[in-house]
Amino acid sequence: MRKVEILCASVLLLVASSSKGQNLVNDPSFEAITCGNSDRVELNANDYPWFAPNTGSSDIRCVNPRTGNQHGGFSVVGTKYEYLSSKLLDTLKASCRYRVEFYLKTEDPSFDAIDSIGIHFSKDSISESSSLNINALPQIATNAEEGINNFNYELFSDSFEASGGEAYLTIGNFNNPSNLYTEGNLGFNYYYVDDISLVLIDCDTITPPDTSVSDTTNPSDTTSNPTDSILNQINKVYIPNAFSPNNDGINDLLIVQGEGIKSYQINIFDRFGLNVFSSNNIKERFSGKYKGKKLTAGSYNYDIIVTYIDNTSETLIGNITLLR
Repeated sequence: MRKVEILCASVLLLVASSSKGQNLVNDPSFEAITCGNSDRVELNANDYPWFAPNTGSSDIRCVNPRTGNQHGGFSVVGTKYEYLSSKLLDTLKASCRYRVEFYLKTEDPSFDAIDSIGIHFSKDSISESSSLNINALPQIATNAEEGINNFNYELFSDSFEASGGEAYLTIGNFNNPSNLYTEGNLGFNYYYVDDISLVLIDCDTITPPDTSVSDTTNPSDTTSNPTDSILNQINKVYIPNAFSPNNDGINDLLIVQGEGIKSYQINIFDRFGLNVFSSNNIKERFSGKYKGKKLTAGSYNYDIIVTYIDNTSETLIGNITLLR
C-alpha cells in the first residue's frame, strides 16, 4: 500500500466582505448631536454617539466644519485634557489591519501647539473622573517636531493591526504634559477634527497544518500519522506601530518578535535619515535613545532583513511612532 504525505499548511488572506470598505466610525462627521442656536455643545459621559470620556468637556462645534454642518472640538490647556469618544459600529477582529483617516486643524488663534494627536482603540468604554490626561497608548498618532499648528484642515492617516475585540475609539492627546509647545503666554490651544474613518484593509488568518496521511489506493482511508508527515514552518515577524519610552513600565521598549527566524537585521532611522538604532539580535530592544540621549517624539522609519529557517528571506519596511 503506497502512502502519500499531504502538506496543507497555508496562510490565507481572508476578507470580511460585510465590513471591508465600510466606515466603522459611528457619526464620522459629528452630525448627530446638533448645536442648536449655539456654536457648540459641551459633551458629557452620557451623550451619544460621541461622548466625553473624562471631565474635560470636549465639544460638538458648528464653527468651521470640513464637511456637513458640524465637527468635533477639544483642547489641552495645562492639566485639562479633552477627548472625544465613540462606540464603533462593529468590534475589530484580531490580526486584521485597519486604515484610519481623520482631518485636523488648529483653531485660530491658538497660542500653544501639542506635538501629537492620537486615537486609542479599546475593548471597553473609557471613563475618567478627572480632566487629567488618559494613560493609554494610541494605536494611531500624529507627530510634529514643533507642534501641530495648521489653520487649514490637514489629512492624517495610518494603519494598525487590531488585537481583537476593540469596540471604542478615543481621540485626543495622550502624551506627557511636557510635550506642549508654547508660542505665547495665554496657554491655550484648541483643535477641530472632522471626517474620521476606520476601514478594514485585510486579515491574515493562519490555518493549522493538516498532517493526515492519505492512502492513494483507498482515498477514504485517512489516518493521522505525525511520523510520516512534514509540518510547514510558519514564518512571521511582529512589529508594533508605536511605543512610549517614558519609564512607566508600559511599552517602554520597542519589542520585535518573530517565528521561524534564522537571522535578522534591523535599522531604524530618524526623519533626516540618521541611523539611530541597528541590531542583528531580535532580543535586543530599542529604548528610544541614541548615544545615551533621548530621541524626540515622532515617526521613525525602519527596515528589517530577515531570513527564516527554511532559507526564505524578506525585507520589511515601515515606520513606528515614538511617544513621550
